[in-house]
Amino acid sequence: MFNENFGTATIGDFDVDNDTIAISRNLFGSVAEILAAATDAGPDTIITSPATQDAIVLKGVSPAQLHGFEFQLL
Repeated sequence: MFNENFGTATIGDFDVDNDTIAISRNLFGSVAEILAAATDAGPDTIITSPATQDAIVLKGVSPAQLHGFEFQLL
């Protein structure tokens, strides 16, 4: 689970069809906010929390591959 102030984390083997990322509601209020924060960084996606500037880097995943069911807010 990603809680606030974790800094930057890189996930190199994220499978958009089978994996889920648990994120604290202190970072994002909704899954729609997570998707809106996902930016294209070449072959990767960077999701940056506007509240804390913590960032998750998904290697080899484009923002277009994310649909929302990959995230769980806790």
